[in-house]
Amino acid sequence: KVDPIMLADGHYHGAVHTVSDITEHRQAVEKLRENEHFLREVQEIASMGSYVLDIADGRWKSSEVLDRVLGLGPSYVRSVEGWVRLIHPDERATMAAYFREHVLGRKQLFVKEYRIIRQNDGAVRWVYGRGKLEFDPQGCPVKMKGTIHDITERKLEADALQQSEERYRLIFNASGDAMVSCALSEDGQPHTFIMVNDVACERYGYARAELLRMTPLELDAPEGRKVATAAIKKLMAEKQATWESWHQTKDGRQIPVEIVAVLFSLRGERMIFAVVRDITARKQGEAERNALQAQLAQAQKMESIGRLAGGVAHDFNNMLQVILGNADLCMMKVSPESPLHKWLRAINKSALHAKSLTRQLLAFSRREIIEPARVDLNRIVVEMMKLLPRLIGENIAIVWRPDPEPGFVKADSSPIDQILTNLAINARDAIRGTGTITIKTSHVTLHHADCRQHPGATPGDYVVLTFADTGCGMDQEIRAHIFEPFFTTKAAGKGTGLGLAMVYGIVSQNNGFIDVASAPGQGTSFNIYWPRVRGAGTHQVAGETPQAVVGGSETILLVEDEEVVRALTYEFLASLGYTVLTADGPETALRLAAGPSGEIQLLVTDVIMPVMNGRDLARRVVELRPAIKSLFVSGFAADALAQQGGVLDAGVHFLAKPFSRDDLARKVREALTA
Repeated sequence: KVDPIMLADGHYHGAVHTVSDITEHRQAVEKLRENEHFLREVQEIASMGSYVLDIADGRWKSSEVLDRVLGLGPSYVRSVEGWVRLIHPDERATMAAYFREHVLGRKQLFVKEYRIIRQNDGAVRWVYGRGKLEFDPQGCPVKMKGTIHDITERKLEADALQQSEERYRLIFNASGDAMVSCALSEDGQPHTFIMVNDVACERYGYARAELLRMTPLELDAPEGRKVATAAIKKLMAEKQATWESWHQTKDGRQIPVEIVAVLFSLRGERMIFAVVRDITARKQGEAERNALQAQLAQAQKMESIGRLAGGVAHDFNNMLQVILGNADLCMMKVSPESPLHKWLRAINKSALHAKSLTRQLLAFSRREIIEPARVDLNRIVVEMMKLLPRLIGENIAIVWRPDPEPGFVKADSSPIDQILTNLAINARDAIRGTGTITIKTSHVTLHHADCRQHPGATPGDYVVLTFADTGCGMDQEIRAHIFEPFFTTKAAGKGTGLGLAMVYGIVSQNNGFIDVASAPGQGTSFNIYWPRVRGAGTHQVAGETPQAVVGGSETILLVEDEEVVRALTYEFLASLGYTVLTADGPETALRLAAGPSGEIQLLVTDVIMPVMNGRDLARRVVELRPAIKSLFVSGFAADALAQQGGVLDAGVHFLAKPFSRDDLARKVREALTA
């Protein structure tokens, strides 16, 4: 554009003006301002500041955000030395080495997490730095640009998480129980383990890598798999479950376990975490404790109903005979896989328990026939020592001091077990807090003078079983009554007063006696004297193979007045191959014995019958058939078969009701081959 301009001389001259369009420039400047504002906001949000370092003069510039991150005040001198002072002393050597090797030496980006000390307040902060060093054409560093991000919170969270994981790992591996975890599919199938602790590896015998390739179901023993499948279904429904099962180790051993499992979700996937406890000791302890407690409970009831038991034993054992016998016959006909077989076993088991109870009830009243054998008292105590600690508790120590010489006595081993059990219970209740039970055996010889102190004792050699405790002891008045039925010093509901009465009855029936020494605060000592016998002893140990069951082809005369018992016994004998002649009483039996029945090798007769007992019948039959042998059967210990005290007469073959088919088979062969 040309405009006229009037000068001082009054003339007009032309002037040229240039006009440019600056819209794009203004827009670019505005955009730059927006970007700078956005960058500042981003840095504020991320606690990330930026800097530029001039290598030549060592000065550097920083953003406002970085100043706040580093805690820089107005007095801070922005130099290389000042920068170094901001770095935590423990980090400086590492940072210098990293810078020389990677950034200067290899010309790589600076990427590093490190600690700083804020200039204004001395607080330690974690930062993440990224930077780039610029070089001139000659390769000399001239400038460095970068960012610094405050990552303290993230670092603390990561450290806390790591510490938590380490604590969890320590607890996980320090636990005395196996701990495992795995994922669970939608249909309830567990996947392979994703986590197992050291105990799991040790218990099952697998290396960790091996277990992590297995599923939980692969640890189940065959009988435990159905239980595990049902438990997982419950777990899916209720989110937690507890069950007992059997697991199998790498070498094939099976162990009982208790499993406590929870179901949870992790990143959208269903997971199982389970604690698996080995309950072998607990199972053994429960079984042994239950057996001992049941035995003790039965023993303590003997005296109170001993006389009644003697009166009803015959009929009761006949009923038990029918139950046991028919259960045996049915089990012979039913497949073991059939549910009926399980129910029949339950019937059989209950009837055997009732049989055991009846025999124990008869023991105190000395109405049960006993068949004592030569046994080593030391050996019986050794076997009971496996069970007594579980019965009395860990607060009581047991000291066993056997005589070096075997203590052979003539007795049944089962009643001796009952004696030890009862004495142990009494000692446990007498000891307050901690204490000691001492059991020992010794050999003594009693003369006439010694026997005056023990009514009923006879001179001779004895094996003495001593059972002593450090309990509260007894005074003289209490000692005078301890063997009386129903006498007890225990609180109501804690004892029946029958335990020591039963001990007294068993010892007396075996021709022994008891000496008691006790005083308040000085404990109690029981000295049980058993007549000693010479020669080798016998004692069947649990697990030994019983005599094989065999039948025969001989002819047997069976006499039984109870029709159902007679029919059952006939079935037993016939199934064993014998020819059986049956009689419902002594008169019929005598007619058959006198008649043309051919050779009869054995008489099997009940003892208690109307008109004539079994012993008298046997004498009459022997008169008719001198070669015949006899086996007596009864549910009651008749005086006709036993000496005083219920000890079986020598040479008499006796089978107590109720009996099984196998019991009958063995006794028949024993009588026939005697």
